[in-house]
Amino acid sequence: MANQQQNPWVIAGLIVVIIVALTFMVKSTMPKRYRPPDVNWICEDCGNQFIEAAASFPSECPQCGSTEVVRSIKYKCEKCSSVFEAYRTKMPRLDTSKEDPEGMPPEMIEGLIKKPDGKWVNQMSKEGMKIMEELSCPNCGNKDRALLKYSPLASK
Repeated sequence: MANQQQNPWVIAGLIVVIIVALTFMVKSTMPKRYRPPDVNWICEDCGNQFIEAAASFPSECPQCGSTEVVRSIKYKCEKCSSVFEAYRTKMPRLDTSKEDPEGMPPEMIEGLIKKPDGKWVNQMSKEGMKIMEELSCPNCGNKDRALLKYSPLASK
């Protein structure tokens, strides 16, 4: 057999196909850009409920401009299908020069949780833990945690 000369366009095409394939393979192995989850927020002053990313704590209410914006933790009861606000949480503005009233150093404070009487307490305190442990559906009274599912995006 005689040496046959390859068409230069075929070789160039194969090289382009290989480069494109390698590019897609490299892109698919690169980590995706992280996007924080959306959560429910509520204005303590006007009651406006809105949804924003968890990482970007809103500095003010988009409706009234108040800075009293807190996270609204909602659950769905699998027994009766109702969605309800279990409690509200917020991160305190810390004065790192002194301890928390309950004796916890500032770096140990996870956040605050609102009691039914309207008082804010440390989430890690006995009162705060009790609020989260005694979760129940206000509609049917269900306390089975397997049937109470965290609902990150719940409507009003």
